[in-house]
Amino acid sequence: MLLTAWHAHKIDPTRLIPHRFKFDQIVAAHDAFGNADDSGALKITI
Repeated sequence: MLLTAWHAHKIDPTRLIPHRFKFDQIVAAHDAFGNADDSGALKITI
């Protein structure tokens, strides 16, 4: 259902990904996930 909604342009997936990290920012990504209460991170993707 999620993919169908995305393909139909009913949802904007960029709003679901508030944090973006490059490989050289792996420490910052780990810190964001470790401080989820402050950063709001639910999951990280590198």
